[in-house]
Amino acid sequence: TESNTGHDFIGDHPKRLSVPSDEQFLDPVYNFLRFSCIEVFVCSSEHNSGRRGRKVKGQKEGQVGLRCAHCKDIPRSNRANQAVSYPSKTAHIFESVRNFQ
Repeated sequence: TESNTGHDFIGDHPKRLSVPSDEQFLDPVYNFLRFSCIEVFVCSSEHNSGRRGRKVKGQKEGQVGLRCAHCKDIPRSNRANQAVSYPSKTAHIFESVRNFQ
Protein backbone atom coordinates (compact mmCIF):
# COMPACT_ATOMS: atom_id res chain seq x y z
CA THR A 1 0.00 0.00 0.00
CA GLU A 2 1.00 3.64 -0.38
CA SER A 3 0.85 6.15 2.48
CA ASN A 4 0.04 9.82 2.23
CA THR A 5 3.77 10.63 2.46
CA GLY A 6 4.56 8.70 -0.72
CA HIS A 7 6.41 5.88 1.07
CA ASP A 8 5.56 2.24 0.46
CA PHE A 9 4.53 0.28 3.54
CA ILE A 10 4.67 -3.40 4.55
CA GLY A 11 1.69 -3.62 6.85
CA ASP A 12 2.40 -0.76 9.25
CA HIS A 13 6.14 -0.69 8.45
CA PRO A 14 7.83 1.55 5.85
CA LYS A 15 9.35 -0.35 2.97
CA ARG A 16 12.10 2.22 2.30
CA LEU A 17 14.58 3.08 5.03
CA SER A 18 14.19 6.85 4.58
CA VAL A 19 12.13 9.20 6.70
CA PRO A 20 11.08 12.75 5.78
CA SER A 21 13.65 14.38 8.12
CA ASP A 22 16.63 12.63 6.44
CA GLU A 23 17.32 15.63 4.19
CA GLN A 24 17.85 17.85 7.23
CA PHE A 25 20.29 15.55 9.03
CA LEU A 26 22.04 13.24 6.56
CA ASP A 27 24.76 13.62 4.00
CA PRO A 28 23.26 13.63 0.46
CA VAL A 29 24.82 10.23 -0.31
CA TYR A 30 23.19 8.57 2.71
CA ASN A 31 19.93 10.33 1.95
CA PHE A 32 20.02 8.92 -1.59
CA LEU A 33 20.87 5.41 -0.40
CA ARG A 34 18.09 5.38 2.19
CA PHE A 35 15.48 6.87 -0.15
CA SER A 36 16.30 5.15 -3.44
CA CYS A 37 18.41 2.07 -2.85
CA ILE A 38 17.70 0.35 0.46
CA GLU A 39 14.47 -1.18 1.57
CA VAL A 40 13.32 -2.82 4.75
CA PHE A 41 11.81 -6.30 4.61
CA VAL A 42 10.72 -9.05 6.95
CA CYS A 43 12.57 -12.35 6.61
CA SER A 44 10.53 -15.29 5.38
CA SER A 45 11.53 -18.86 4.57
CA GLU A 46 12.43 -17.85 1.00
CA HIS A 47 15.03 -15.35 2.31
CA ASN A 48 16.58 -17.84 4.71
CA SER A 49 18.17 -20.38 2.40
CA GLY A 50 21.36 -20.52 0.37
CA ARG A 51 23.21 -17.62 2.02
CA ARG A 52 26.41 -16.28 0.48
CA GLY A 53 29.28 -14.33 1.98
CA ARG A 54 30.54 -14.25 5.53
CA LYS A 55 29.45 -16.90 7.98
CA VAL A 56 26.36 -15.54 9.65
CA LYS A 57 23.92 -17.20 11.99
CA GLY A 58 20.74 -18.30 10.23
CA GLN A 59 18.11 -15.60 10.16
CA LYS A 60 14.78 -16.20 11.82
CA GLU A 61 11.48 -15.80 10.04
CA GLY A 62 10.05 -12.45 11.05
CA GLN A 63 13.47 -10.83 11.51
CA VAL A 64 13.84 -7.42 9.89
CA GLY A 65 16.48 -7.02 7.20
CA LEU A 66 17.80 -4.40 4.78
CA ARG A 67 18.30 -5.12 1.09
CA CYS A 68 19.18 -3.48 -2.19
CA ALA A 69 15.91 -2.41 -3.80
CA HIS A 70 17.38 -2.78 -7.29
CA CYS A 71 18.75 -6.30 -7.07
CA LYS A 72 16.22 -7.97 -4.76
CA ASP A 73 14.80 -9.98 -7.67
CA ILE A 74 18.21 -11.06 -9.01
CA PRO A 75 19.09 -14.67 -8.15
CA ARG A 76 21.02 -14.86 -4.87
CA SER A 77 24.09 -16.33 -6.59
CA ASN A 78 24.41 -13.21 -8.80
CA ARG A 79 24.06 -10.60 -6.02
CA ALA A 80 26.84 -8.81 -4.19
CA ASN A 81 27.61 -10.21 -0.73
CA GLN A 82 26.26 -7.10 1.01
CA ALA A 83 23.03 -6.88 -1.02
CA VAL A 84 21.13 -8.12 2.04
CA SER A 85 21.95 -7.54 5.69
CA TYR A 86 20.31 -8.29 9.01
CA PRO A 87 21.54 -5.76 11.58
CA SER A 88 21.45 -7.45 14.98
CA LYS A 89 20.82 -4.14 16.78
CA THR A 90 19.33 -0.81 15.75
CA ALA A 91 22.75 0.69 16.48
CA HIS A 92 24.13 -1.39 13.57
CA ILE A 93 21.77 0.05 10.94
CA PHE A 94 24.18 2.89 10.08
CA GLU A 95 27.00 0.39 9.50
CA SER A 96 24.75 -1.71 7.27
CA VAL A 97 23.80 1.34 5.21
CA ARG A 98 27.47 2.35 4.93
CA ASN A 99 28.29 -1.13 3.57
CA PHE A 100 25.87 -0.61 0.67
CA GLN A 101 28.15 2.05 -0.85
